[in-house]
Amino acid sequence: MKRINVISVIILFLAIATESRGQKQTGSNDFITVNVVKDYSPKKELILQDFMDVEYVALETNDDFINQGIVLDIGNEFVLVKNSNRINDGNIFVYDRTGKAIRKINRKGQSGEEYISLYTVTLDEENKEMFVNDILGKKIVVYDLYGNFKRSFKHKNGTDSQFYSDIFNYDRQHLICYDEYDKELPFVLISKQDGSITQEIKIPFKEKKFLSQIRKTGENNGRAVIGVGR
Repeated sequence: MKRINVISVIILFLAIATESRGQKQTGSNDFITVNVVKDYSPKKELILQDFMDVEYVALETNDDFINQGIVLDIGNEFVLVKNSNRINDGNIFVYDRTGKAIRKINRKGQSGEEYISLYTVTLDEENKEMFVNDILGKKIVVYDLYGNFKRSFKHKNGTDSQFYSDIFNYDRQHLICYDEYDKELPFVLISKQDGSITQEIKIPFKEKKFLSQIRKTGENNGRAVIGVGR
């Protein structure tokens, strides 16, 4: 839930940035805008297929590929999957787009080439790399698609008090990173090579609120924190 909201904000920023550079916009505005503080009554059931294309991929299961199916990232060729953060076993399961099991990668550990926590992984198929967001280690560790270490760099230029809650692939040279606890500057562009901040992204708003939503499904509870600017 939180990740979907962050992606929506990023998409909105890209649309504004493109327009500000003077590029001609064609067609109608296809963005779906939802006022999250409005009371919508009576409630209406939304069917996902009614407003977006949906593709279902059955993931192969074998003795080495038994997991909870938490999707990390999806590319044109590969799908990256892990178990829940509660298990935190460090396994990254690599599938192709048909759901066929390719390989399992695990670089969890305490060394400089390993990650302590496997929070999220961002796939960069163009550069044949993946970026592991290690929140506990407050660093991003870069591997090739076979799990071979390439480099690593600290969050927020090495500061200890702040970290990136989410990272996304922006272009060939940059990641766009989100810090949900930074009220003044939550979004930055960083270099994929050394983690240096190349651009600070300021999104204008009158007021920023942090809403906490608790989702319960049987015995499993999920917590999503949503940042709302208005």
